[in-house]
Amino acid sequence: MKRIIFFMAVIFLTVNITAELKVIENPGTPPAENAGRVIIPKEMMRITDESGDFYFKNPGYIKIAPDESIFVVDENQFLRFDKHGKFLNNQQKKGQGPGEYTYLSYYQFMDNKIYIFGSPPYKLVETDMNGNLLKETRLTGSQRFRWITGFIKSKNKFWFIDSSFQEFINKNTGEKILDQELAWGTLDGKIEKTGILFPETWYMVKEISKDGVRVSLRSMVRSIFVRHQTNLYVSNTQKYLVQCVDLEKVKVDHKFNRKYASVPYKDDTPEGEKNRSIGPEPEFFSDIRAILFHSDQLWILTSTVVKDKGVLVDVFTKDGKYIDNFYLKLPRVTTAIDMERKSFTLYKNFLFTTEEDDDGSMSVVKYKL
Repeated sequence: MKRIIFFMAVIFLTVNITAELKVIENPGTPPAENAGRVIIPKEMMRITDESGDFYFKNPGYIKIAPDESIFVVDENQFLRFDKHGKFLNNQQKKGQGPGEYTYLSYYQFMDNKIYIFGSPPYKLVETDMNGNLLKETRLTGSQRFRWITGFIKSKNKFWFIDSSFQEFINKNTGEKILDQELAWGTLDGKIEKTGILFPETWYMVKEISKDGVRVSLRSMVRSIFVRHQTNLYVSNTQKYLVQCVDLEKVKVDHKFNRKYASVPYKDDTPEGEKNRSIGPEPEFFSDIRAILFHSDQLWILTSTVVKDKGVLVDVFTKDGKYIDNFYLKLPRVTTAIDMERKSFTLYKNFLFTTEEDDDGSMSVVKYKL
């Protein structure tokens, strides 16, 4: 029997909602009188790993706790810092025992606790803010979690995307569509699918040798989704489009776009420094690079980067009306490629992000906007 070997390369979550709704069409220019202004953020704090108490390899998934302590996820690390950036502890315990996990897929603060979805095996770990184990629940019937979108407290549900790469085994090399489905679960082990599909575009390379079949996969667009209160906002295509799922009503509520000139894909990284790529390079960058929330506004970071101005940020209401834009002048960001490894988190009027120095060392930086 041939062995099946899966190779996953730089996977970005990609989602798409198929519900037929009229798109809210926005013009290319917002109505704000001072649209197009340049905002230069002021550095307030920088966290580096020079102390040796922890290490930064690819820090991200930054969140600010209710007590304003800072949490950062990295390889085998769930790091906590105080609000001044002082290292407190690494709260990840690697393994499969009580309170242990190898991969952290999601975490959320609620009721002065931290809820952590970890694997393998799939489990929900509840800790206090210092990382002390309070409770652990093994999750069954959830072996195909792709992404956890978090709890809605009133319904005591957690939301995730269900998918399987097994369907690629018998397909040939080329661009493929992976069907995924929004689902929810409860802590008593109940799992329910919603019927809302998120088709995801991948490129697959299939190689057959005497050692077996090697399947390599690469997501083809920069796809993202974020949960805000009881809504899930999704961008899954190269083109400028955002879709909103009402998780309380379990339906696609609305979707919106704006007129936007896509940025041709170009990677000037020296050949020897590029990450391994599977399949052809895209023709354009994905129009949307990140979705953030500032109060009830959506801030959409685009692929447009203008010299001496910075990254173009579009501002929408939560209902999809384009109201404003501005340029955010971030250090060391001159093209869309420079945003690839960055993590962005908004907290009040502060932006937390990651930066890479010329020598490859990483840091977490807090800016005031």
